[in-house]
Amino acid sequence: MKNPERYPIDEYNKLVRDKIPKIIESQGGIPVIHIAYGEEYIRRVREKLKEEVDELLHAETREKAEEEMGDIIEVLHAYAQISGTEMKIVESRRQAKHTTKGGFATGVVLERVEKP
Repeated sequence: MKNPERYPIDEYNKLVRDKIPKIIESQGGIPVIHIAYGEEYIRRVREKLKEEVDELLHAETREKAEEEMGDIIEVLHAYAQISGTEMKIVESRRQAKHTTKGGFATGVVLERVEKP
């Protein structure tokens, strides 16, 4: 069916959260979707991660930044799943690296290493 002029279209062509189509329907919209599998799904999860990081870097309020950090964590859960791992393993590796090498809390910038 062609789209008459009286029905505007918003183009997205991006991975969205699972409940978004139902939310759009509840608001009177008609979502046109497909399910990504395999390499397309991996590519779209990677694109979504970049999108969410960019949104975090441009967040203008603390609340918006917190929301974007949550979105990043959600995308990381999907990325872990398609990578065949679990977030508890990722978190364990993060903690181990934090223990051995520290975090980023103090703002240390390594400018160079001089040789004696």
